[in-house]
Amino acid sequence: NLRELSVANSVLVEPAATLIRSVAAKGVHLQDLDITRVSGVTDDVLRAVATDCASLRRLSARELGSMSETGLTVVGRCSHLTYLDVASPRVDFREECFEAIGNGCPHLEVLIFEGMRGRQRGQP
Repeated sequence: NLRELSVANSVLVEPAATLIRSVAAKGVHLQDLDITRVSGVTDDVLRAVATDCASLRRLSARELGSMSETGLTVVGRCSHLTYLDVASPRVDFREECFEAIGNGCPHLEVLIFEGMRGRQRGQP
């Protein structure tokens, strides 16, 4: 009955990503996940979380060097989120990513995008 998992700032990059995938695959009732600054967290890990952690309410995914536009869009599938922190000064995202979160996460109360650079539709 794991409800909260934090591997933030983990130096064990691959084991942390593997742990997150394993927890997500078991479909546990995870409600709070902090994966801040875990460089091994890729879009595939975010996809597993979005698909298998239906109870997720809080996601802290600050400064994920491996997150792309695809990963941010996938986070929009976490329909029960009330708190989302995806601040990352190193990553650019298109407008569609932000729309996916806005449309897919209707219960958001806190949304943190600090330092992110957005691009309009049609921009490379």
